[in-house]
Amino acid sequence: MRQYIEISHELYATNTLENYWRRPVFVVRALLHNRHMQELIRFFTADALLNHLPLTRNYAFEQAARHWFYRQSSFWGRIKLIKEHYSLFVSLLKKDALQHIYSGGSIVLWEQDYKGGQLRLEVCFHDCHKKEGLLAIELKLDGERIQQVTFWGGYEAGRETALWIGALQGAPDGRQMNHDLTKFCFGYRPHNLVLYAVRCFARELGFRHMYAVSNYGFYTGNHLRLDRKLKRSLDVFWQEIGGTLTEDRRFFALPLEEPRKDLSEVKSHKRNLYRQRFAMLDCVDAAISEAIAINLMGQ
Repeated sequence: MRQYIEISHELYATNTLENYWRRPVFVVRALLHNRHMQELIRFFTADALLNHLPLTRNYAFEQAARHWFYRQSSFWGRIKLIKEHYSLFVSLLKKDALQHIYSGGSIVLWEQDYKGGQLRLEVCFHDCHKKEGLLAIELKLDGERIQQVTFWGGYEAGRETALWIGALQGAPDGRQMNHDLTKFCFGYRPHNLVLYAVRCFARELGFRHMYAVSNYGFYTGNHLRLDRKLKRSLDVFWQEIGGTLTEDRRFFALPLEEPRKDLSEVKSHKRNLYRQRFAMLDCVDAAISEAIAINLMGQ
């Protein structure tokens, strides 16, 4: 019990009324699932790299004890998800890249000049991502977050690698920015762009499947949270990009490759716009491939 009390004080160090409540709740939940929690503690302790990432380790303990990631996630399901994700990415990414990301840093996947500023796609993991996943790709302008996709990796039932998207979110009051960036990207919306980056990322790392949480499966379905309500219908967007609802209605299956319209199907006055868009996306794909090869997987 003392171990869990110490962890609870690390997790909720600030003396606020909310944290006074969260500490005993964490301890009780950990004690009720002591065997599984001890398994997670041993998992992080046994890996030299993960054991030296205290912030990430503590996030994992909190994530296991909270009803996060997706609707009706079980304690054991969250433990399994966390272990699979870190085991997989420890095997996929080079050590210094993993340390950098899980110490609060980010790695640039693509960048582009935009109105005197810098538009970037970055892979990272911060406190704001912990409720919906274990890694994120963000679209930023001069350091300001515009769109983000939060996800985790693991194995599906057939033991093939899969990536699960837990959230697709934009910045509050970003309507004008999204409009301007859509025009800049030849009619391609920012949330499409960040999802395109996730697809490139998944393919480059050899993932075989991709899934995304549905409206029903979004984690806030566990309880009423007015501050985390969905800003857009996930179901509609997943269907727009070729997703199909799985037997588990909490998730959509998404194609790893974005289907492209044949230019012969596009109205003649829009064909040049589509050519420019496809050329831009090819550049994004190539940049992400190079960044992953050099900065994430290179020796």
